Amino acid sequence: MRSLMKLNENLFTRPLIFSCVEVECRADNSYQFNYLTIKRVNNKIKIIDKEKEIDSFAELKKHLKKDEPIAIAITGKGVLIKKIDDLKQQDDIDYLKYVLPNATLNDFILQSLSNERGAVFCAVARRDDVEKVSGLFKSNGLFVVSTSLGVLHLSCAIKLLELTHNRMNLGDYKIQIRNDQIVDISQNKFRKQDESYRIGNEDIDQKLITAFAVGFQYFILNQKNNESSKSYSEEVEFNLFKRFKTVKLAFLISCFVVLLVNFFLFDHYGKQTNKLNIELSSFDKLLSKHDLLKEELNSKQEIVNSLGLEQKLKFSFIADQIGSSVVNQITLSELSVYPIKSNRNKELEFIKDKVLITGKVKSADELNKWVNVVREFHWINNLTITDFAFVDKDNSAKFEIELIISNSFL
Repeated sequence: MRSLMKLNENLFTRPLIFSCVEVECRADNSYQFNYLTIKRVNNKIKIIDKEKEIDSFAELKKHLKKDEPIAIAITGKGVLIKKIDDLKQQDDIDYLKYVLPNATLNDFILQSLSNERGAVFCAVARRDDVEKVSGLFKSNGLFVVSTSLGVLHLSCAIKLLELTHNRMNLGDYKIQIRNDQIVDISQNKFRKQDESYRIGNEDIDQKLITAFAVGFQYFILNQKNNESSKSYSEEVEFNLFKRFKTVKLAFLISCFVVLLVNFFLFDHYGKQTNKLNIELSSFDKLLSKHDLLKEELNSKQEIVNSLGLEQKLKFSFIADQIGSSVVNQITLSELSVYPIKSNRNKELEFIKDKVLITGKVKSADELNKWVNVVREFHWINNLTITDFAFVDKDNSAKFEIELIISNSFL
């Protein structure tokens, strides 16, 4: 696992992951790429992926992601670096005229770096060449948010390097360093391919130092080079792209949540509506049945009244209701509705408000249960158990019950 490099700068205004690419323009008009990706972890960064000497953009593209910003450094053929001493004028036009007398800023891009000794290093490249390189990334849907020329951007990372001597060999450039500042940049005639430089606990190959420095410049220090307008617009475009993705994601999540809530609410209230409809349908059926039975009852009552059978029907009704309520544990011996009243004159006289019941039962509990059922009949005004006695023969008890019929029923 690669170690982290702790930095004192404020990293929280930069992306979590950032890709850095050195594009080396070769003499045959082809490109070679050196690539690494750095990731912010709190106030530290670490290298999470790297690859050097990639000879095709298709191979480089495998390492890059469309939603990650990219900083590039263009080196090699077409990039001219020149040192200017004791130049009083301090603007880009004067620098460019000194490097290329007949050049204009419309055709060339210039970036500059000054040191404490008053020297200025200028990196110049044709605008068409720079835009061709950046267009290679843009045509593949990648965002280049910072473009640097040569190795001037190395100045921001010098303090991180653990150098054993005051020079560095980076590709075509030999760099002289003194007091953590670049004091001279010259052509490197003898390339050494096996050098590496230590940053924190990380050994970085010399081929990757330029890519690391351009990423460090943008990612950490937020420095702007002289060719700032195009890079700035691409950075704004990338930020808008990221914001759009964030807003789109938030919108999609919100829509999903709303749809999910609506689904559950619809499902819940749909079930409740179906339940109420079923209950309403059941009540409608019961109400229709009630009306039908009421109509049938009224019709039969009219027939009974017209035939004068009301008293006979009441007699049958009482006998039928009592008989249907008897359980298996009870045996009725006698059911006397309107019993005969004792009369010395031997004239028959009925007691119309009374019913006498006699019978046998296995236990008192069974009798009490049955009595409680009978007592609920609407036509009974009073119920009295007049006799209860056990018989030794079959372990059963004889009982006698007297019912008083309600006046409203008579």
